Amino acid sequence: MRVLIFGATGFLGRKLVDILIKQRKIIFFKALRNKKRIKEKNSIFCDLKNTESIKDVLCRISPSVVINLAAEVSFKKKTDEMFLVNSIAPKIIANYCSLNGIHYIHASTASVHGFHNKFFGKKISCNPDTEYGKSKLVGDSNIMRSNCFYSILRFPGIYGFNGPKHLGINLSIKNALNAKKPMLYGDGLAKRNYIFVDDAARIILKLIKKKRKGIFYIGGETVTFKQMFRDIYDFWFPSEKIITRKLRNKTHDQLIIIDKDFSFYTSFRNSLKEINKKKLKHVQ
Repeated sequence: MRVLIFGATGFLGRKLVDILIKQRKIIFFKALRNKKRIKEKNSIFCDLKNTESIKDVLCRISPSVVINLAAEVSFKKKTDEMFLVNSIAPKIIANYCSLNGIHYIHASTASVHGFHNKFFGKKISCNPDTEYGKSKLVGDSNIMRSNCFYSILRFPGIYGFNGPKHLGINLSIKNALNAKKPMLYGDGLAKRNYIFVDDAARIILKLIKKKRKGIFYIGGETVTFKQMFRDIYDFWFPSEKIITRKLRNKTHDQLIIIDKDFSFYTSFRNSLKEINKKKLKHVQ
């Protein structure tokens, strides 16, 4: 099996590559946007803002599965790069997969529903309230219109070691790893079911091996911010009080209605143990 991965050097992409290295029956190729890194084994340059570059990579590799984890993220403004990478690139990939009978696994986001929602799922209407969410929704729609065999994964926030800072819990974990006590904003009673990056990667591996078509909502353990911070403090700052700061506006629950076939996950407390192991290994 030949797997082509777009976004292989991103947060989720790196974890997926780590897992695929151990899979003897899967040959994978990384489509990289950084020319300086194409000397890496099984790597090829691809400009996701360029239609011809995408087509060229697809034709050269001739994959049996395509995984697109690449995204441009900006919650503040609309950019040409975000539209090209999040909306147009998925369309090009999906059309190729449709013509060649290839399984297309695509990482999307719960943001397509808008952050004003308390729940995200198949029966919840899509009404994005950020340019990022809008661009991802267009990308998802383009994939579905292509009639390819697709697996669209709508994730909440993904956390883990060296996770993206735009998700606050990643910044809190990073601070704790560097012996800096993180601050909890508000009362902490709002619930989330963010997913641990290791679990997200394992779900993608499951889809590579067992083809499933459709849109799937993937999440982790449901827990309040207060409990997440309590776990962080218990692990790195035992017996110390959580530093808090009041907010004018209360935050509300934002929860994925998880598809039953993908309801396995690592608890937040146990994921901190894995994150700490990675930190110690990284230091060594």
